Amino acid sequence: MSTKFTDQKARERICNDLDTSLIVEAAAGTGKTTALIGRILSGIVNGRVRLSNVVAVTFTEFAAGELKLRLRSAIEEARQQHTSTDADRFLRQAVEELEEARIGTIHAFCGDLLREHPVEAGIDPLFEVAPDDLTYPLFSLAFEKWFEKQLANPDEGVRRILRRLPRRELGGKRTAILSKRPRDIGPKPLLRRAVLELLKERDFTAKWRNSERFDRDAEIDALVGEIQQLGEWSDTGDPGQYLTQSLKYLKHFAAEITRPESLGQPRDYDGIEAHLFGLLSGWRSKAWKAYYARKDTFPADELRRRRDDLILRVQEFICRAGADLAPKLREELWPVIEE
Repeated sequence: MSTKFTDQKARERICNDLDTSLIVEAAAGTGKTTALIGRILSGIVNGRVRLSNVVAVTFTEFAAGELKLRLRSAIEEARQQHTSTDADRFLRQAVEELEEARIGTIHAFCGDLLREHPVEAGIDPLFEVAPDDLTYPLFSLAFEKWFEKQLANPDEGVRRILRRLPRRELGGKRTAILSKRPRDIGPKPLLRRAVLELLKERDFTAKWRNSERFDRDAEIDALVGEIQQLGEWSDTGDPGQYLTQSLKYLKHFAAEITRPESLGQPRDYDGIEAHLFGLLSGWRSKAWKAYYARKDTFPADELRRRRDDLILRVQEFICRAGADLAPKLREELWPVIEE
């Protein structure tokens, strides 16, 4: 007795509805390969399909080999079951054409097409598909070549990423992680991971766009002004109170990000942006929720409100700066994909 599935009608349609192109989405182990073999076999038996005209591709050599073996077994089994002369002739022909069928990996199929049309593709007809163990070294070589050029004269997006601080990723654990795995943090690994993510989407070549107008420098000027003003109140409050300590942190932060200006240099917007990405991770959690004993000269409620509003503004800035940076960075990283 054959097993009946809850989606049996859909499975039967895959096998029998040969006039319709279908997309099948299902989890691993649910029978996609079996359904594919059934569809191919149905086309062969009905004389609708010649195996030499079939393309069946998968991701791995192992899966492709298994698909071909299972298809051969299914054809042989069908020959035992079908008694009609036409069906037997079609199935016998399929066995003879099995080795001619394009049943293999995606990259093998693409390689065959390119070898048949090297002039149209603009490639060397003697090219070879890189084996899996060479894929990452080739990527690393292309990335390092690109990165060296960027270090000499970085584009805007890369330049902004290069200023990012480890604290953005590591938060309070950055010291421990820095001491253990220094190569896994910082701008370069961040850029490398970004390229690897783009590789997954390399078939989607449309340029990214940020639909929102974003004046980064003006946003930074406003945030720096508020940080400086809040920081100045730390000299008035009780140093034992967490609210005062959080304002003291802001005062030190403001001094750090404006140090070049105190030396007569122009405002370092890239550097301040990088520091703002790490601002919230450096704040002690108790300071966010701190209460304060009231003092007439210290408007605690107002300062707490302004401080909390600053948190939200910094978070919004981080989101908008990221959205502004993404399209730029995508264009600047794309040469690694093309390499």
